[in-house]
Amino acid sequence: APSPAERLTTGLERSDRGQPERLARELRSLSLASPRHVPTLVADAAVSIETGRSQRARALLDPALRLEPGHVDATVLSVRLASEAGDLAGAERRIEAALVLRPDAAELYESRAALAFLDARYSDATRALDRAHELTGEETWSVAYHRGLVAEARGDRARAEEAFRRCGELEPGFEPAARRLRALESQGSRRERP
Repeated sequence: APSPAERLTTGLERSDRGQPERLARELRSLSLASPRHVPTLVADAAVSIETGRSQRARALLDPALRLEPGHVDATVLSVRLASEAGDLAGAERRIEAALVLRPDAAELYESRAALAFLDARYSDATRALDRAHELTGEETWSVAYHRGLVAEARGDRARAEEAFRRCGELEPGFEPAARRLRALESQGSRRERP
């Protein structure tokens, strides 16, 4: 019989990105067949979030994090769910606990930055983004995007435009950065008119 990882890989290869419900069914089946296989639980949780099943995602992430407390993707998804539910304090606790176990995980610092941003702690957000950048050795599109959000919130249009432009260079298909850049450029051109 194929291992859970082989079944997951095969299921993902055969799935059609245009059919998230089919993928969700395949992952539910894999999760039931392999309830201790953390990558399967996390993949199922991620698809559950994308298909509007937050409760299911929570029910998958809790055991995944009990099995592997330092699992970065499970933590990031769990933090996302907590913050979306308005539990910023719970999300902060999850990040801090995970950082004790995985201080080398840039993704955790990005999540820390997002939480700080939501709480209008822009200096903390910037420090967390700087640490994520240090850990990867390069600026990622997501760090650039978050830098743009922080700069925009601080009213620094030039830095925000620069960061959103950089994000677009690193991830050309990321529309939220392109929209924000267009909006900022539009605001700038309206101000420059007599």
